[in-house]
Amino acid sequence: MRPPRRSCRALRLVQRAPKRDLSRPSLPQPSLLRPSLLSLVPLLSLLQHLHTHDAAMTTLFQAYEEEYRDGVRTIRDESEALRHSCDRKAARYKAPPVTGPGSRVQRGAHLTTVLAQVRELVNSMEYEANDLPAAHRQTAKERIAEYRTNLRTLEEGIARLKADASAADRLDLLGDIERKTTSASGADEATAPGALDDVTKAHRMVMLDNTAKFKDAAGKLLQAERLLNDTETVGNEALTSLRYQTETMQHIQETTIVVDEEVSDARRIISGMQKVMIKHKLILTAIIIVLLFLILVAIYVSVTKNHRNSSSTSSEATGEPITSVAPSLSWLSSKLKQ
Repeated sequence: MRPPRRSCRALRLVQRAPKRDLSRPSLPQPSLLRPSLLSLVPLLSLLQHLHTHDAAMTTLFQAYEEEYRDGVRTIRDESEALRHSCDRKAARYKAPPVTGPGSRVQRGAHLTTVLAQVRELVNSMEYEANDLPAAHRQTAKERIAEYRTNLRTLEEGIARLKADASAADRLDLLGDIERKTTSASGADEATAPGALDDVTKAHRMVMLDNTAKFKDAAGKLLQAERLLNDTETVGNEALTSLRYQTETMQHIQETTIVVDEEVSDARRIISGMQKVMIKHKLILTAIIIVLLFLILVAIYVSVTKNHRNSSSTSSEATGEPITSVAPSLSWLSSKLKQ
């Protein structure tokens, strides 16, 4: 697939490409030749379209080449400036800032970005070369191969330059400098190796203090992290215990509800049994009272009859003693029937 990216410059060049209107031939058109000329109009239109397309593709490829040259020129200029800033033996050397747009790190990153953009341009040129006419395709591919070789060389140079910039930043930070300064009279004075000026010493002390503070803060952070991990472990254990206790309480609650229902059923059964027992007790008491009443009546009747019989006939009382209460009961039954 062809990449969708097209530079504005290339689009402007394509729009400015010359267009010829070959659909209206200026030659005389005799009546005898008119049919053949009319049949040539579609062919001429097709040739015009192909010519315009080839011109547009060639113009777009040239626009990519121009942007490629601009990008390579920018990379070389900025690389030279960065290389000059890394030369600590220069006469008026001044260390660039450590951070910000003027730092060596930012300038190296910008070089990498520009190199990536130039590589995209070469890829676009390669896609466009496939659409060029056969007469120009081989030449375009040779140019693209040369451009890729130049890109590899630039990439290696940028990598070395970034390494030199990192080394220069490290030397500026540690203060191990050896530089030469020119006095007003033109005498050259060289500082001793390893000598530190006041500003560098102050920066070094600040960096050492910051390093110590950083280590202290890192230790505190590690301790806080361990404490946080221990707290998290204890919290997880507490949550697990609470979950287990909650499940146990729910089980106890369910068991209590079941037992309560069973106790309610037993209470209802006991209440019914108590009612039946009271009912049976009343019935038995009534039966006992009736039996006692009947026995007392029978005894009374028997005693009364015996007393009458003993007063009227002493011989019958002596000859026929009362041995049971059955006659008295039969007599009482006959009386009750009457």
